[in-house]
Amino acid sequence: MKKDINKKNKRGFSLIEVLIALFILSFGVSAVFVLMSSSIKDAQTSKNQTIAAQLAQEGIELVKNFKDNAATPATFSTELAIGGVDFRADYSSTYVLFKQSPTSFPGPVNKKLYLDSGFYTHTASSTSTDTKFLRKIAVSVDAVSKNATITVTISWNGTDFPAETAADPCNITKKCLKIVSILTN
Repeated sequence: MKKDINKKNKRGFSLIEVLIALFILSFGVSAVFVLMSSSIKDAQTSKNQTIAAQLAQEGIELVKNFKDNAATPATFSTELAIGGVDFRADYSSTYVLFKQSPTSFPGPVNKKLYLDSGFYTHTASSTSTDTKFLRKIAVSVDAVSKNATITVTISWNGTDFPAETAADPCNITKKCLKIVSILTN
């Protein structure tokens, strides 16, 4: 009789209990995977925004460097006033600010950036890596005050700069960043 009582106390789980436990476990595991994938996506978005902000700041610094190294303030104003709508700037051992026109760009106009030895550049080489980032620099010089307004636009949608209007400007949801800086004379 004692053996029968022990068997009743040692009975296992029913099939319903096992199914409920598996359902709860699978729901918890899937929630963890959804949170992990969302976190990875957010981290990638933050990384792209950080790189874009740094590339925009670098564009402003390149124009400041160009202004500081110009022979005279008049040279800087003259260089940038001629069609000063769109520039491509790269840093190398010799600083160069290229104007966007067929005569002043060597080769095709390219706003796409490549990663080469840790530096972003507009010129692709055999060792460079293609990136999704594009950069354009607009510079306008006030004729009277000689102050320069620099507008750097970065896009990381990989194809082209998004269309902008006053009601729908460049923004993070368009994968676009715009920074404006004024250089006083």
